[in-house]
Amino acid sequence: MSLAVIITALRDANWRVRVEAAAALGRSGAATAGPVLEAALADPYWQVRAEVAIALGRLPAVNAVATLIDWLNDESPYVRGAVATALGNLRAPAARAPLQALTGDPHPEVQHSAARALAAIETPEPTGPRRPSAAPDQRR
Repeated sequence: MSLAVIITALRDANWRVRVEAAAALGRSGAATAGPVLEAALADPYWQVRAEVAIALGRLPAVNAVATLIDWLNDESPYVRGAVATALGNLRAPAARAPLQALTGDPHPEVQHSAARALAAIETPEPTGPRRPSAAPDQRR
């Protein structure tokens, strides 16, 4: 499916289609999807906003950190948690203070997402080749 078709689906009347489009854009890795996704953070459905935040967190080439930080105050705890997760995935140092404030959120899931995001920001990304996982034992 072309990127243009997915972007068009992000404007579909059905919120479920918009959720799937946001997820597909996040999986695409296309930096050009960033501005479209950022605009979609204003969607009236929290389900769409949450998926858009997760998608932005999968696009490190997109500089959406400031926009995501603004959405840490969303009315939906699901969106706040998704935004925190996205900021952690992006390892955004600029998000430290707002995420620290979010650890006092009234919703435990949001507190947990903020704490995980802070830990991710403080943990250096692994460098070098990945070690292959051990093959499962074939003897039975």
